[in-house]
Amino acid sequence: MPYSGTITTALPGHAEPFSHSDETAKPGCYAVTLGDSKIKVELTATAHAAVHR
Repeated sequence: MPYSGTITTALPGHAEPFSHSDETAKPGCYAVTLGDSKIKVELTATAHAAVHR
């Protein structure tokens, strides 16, 4: 789970809200901006690898 800021306690089951209006999906590529933190998550897939940024 991407997180910005100082982690002061364990975050079991931590989830970040998001909206489907903030996501983009194409074959092999997915991106979403998480709600509270405004962190942009990007995932890319190829036949042999995947990259998360």
